[in-house]
Amino acid sequence: MTHSHAPARRHTHPQTHTVTIGVPRHWTTRSDPEHGLVLLARPPTRTGELGAAYGPELVVRTTPVDTDLATWRAEAVAALAAQLDAFEIEDDDRFELNGRAVVYHRLGYRARGVDVVAEQWAWLIDVPGAGGGIGVTLTGAVARSRYADYADLFEEVAATLDPGDAKESEDPGELSPAPAPGSAHPGEERW
Repeated sequence: MTHSHAPARRHTHPQTHTVTIGVPRHWTTRSDPEHGLVLLARPPTRTGELGAAYGPELVVRTTPVDTDLATWRAEAVAALAAQLDAFEIEDDDRFELNGRAVVYHRLGYRARGVDVVAEQWAWLIDVPGAGGGIGVTLTGAVARSRYADYADLFEEVAATLDPGDAKESEDPGELSPAPAPGSAHPGEERW
């Protein structure tokens, strides 16, 4: 499955930094920055569509992190294992993506009676002077029966994600806000 890349969209967590990502043109998006949801993107679905009971969806979240990348992800995956039915780690890796360290997991679990596959990439952004960082995760999830249809797309989207850099504001206790999140800006395109 090949997708043409279009200019990336910028999404912002108002108390942290800007995350830039390219998403498929026809997918709907929403965000809830106050709760760390930078982006939730889903394609339109038709009633009765195979796998429509779960996904596909792309989710970008941010969260404060006070440890290193490997420890944060190990703790997060352990928390998921405790929450999700039939949870298993199908793959895990650590590598650089676009010059940044990333932890990758492919996870299997059951949700709403459906076997699900989720691919998750995680970055840790250092926050100067704050004694911690900001964790950025991209999760692509879909019903296992549709995973082969979306695996390449999830990887292509991950390759477009720029987790940004946290910047200090003029007040050393605050992080500088960036533009508000939303759908594509006028004149910008999606895939």
